[in-house]
Amino acid sequence: MREWPGHVAGQHVDVRLTAPDGYSAVRSYSIASAPSSDGRIEITVERLPNGEVSPYLTQEVMVGDELELRGPIGGWFVWQSDQMEPIQLVAGGSGIVPLMAMIRSRLSTGNSAPFRLLYSVSEPAAVFYRDELLAFIKSRRLGSYHLRVHASDSEELAAARRTHRCSPRSDRCMAFHPPANQLCLRPDLIC
Repeated sequence: MREWPGHVAGQHVDVRLTAPDGYSAVRSYSIASAPSSDGRIEITVERLPNGEVSPYLTQEVMVGDELELRGPIGGWFVWQSDQMEPIQLVAGGSGIVPLMAMIRSRLSTGNSAPFRLLYSVSEPAAVFYRDELLAFIKSRRLGSYHLRVHASDSEELAAARRTHRCSPRSDRCMAFHPPANQLCLRPDLIC
């Protein structure tokens, strides 16, 4: 990206699409990537069947296409790589996107701040970053976590939940007194 000023994990960008007739639509997308010096960012777009912008971004945009971005935006829902206090991350569905930027930033900088992730989805297929999260969980690089799937769990997710779930007596649990909280979920995913 030309002249990208850099971002902090947790920020977002506005994407503006303009049609040949001049009509434009703007949508905000959380940045999913850890801050980097190469000017690249990753956003995650959930395609909505009747969406005005998401079908275009997920099915039409090609490598090399230019998009109009504004940002980075936001400074209160961020995690700085020099923070050392325990962090409680709570997400539902696509709310995991800005928290993944925080997790990726923590891992890329070697920060050892305790992280605890609570992630809720409506069905196993709705888990964003499934393979990456499972790899973090299996390697124990994520810290502690709890995954809540409202529908029946897939076998692999259920096994991961049983094996690595945080409990009050677990030595994998961290004492969060008090944690810095980052909450990003829809009200219907709160359990």
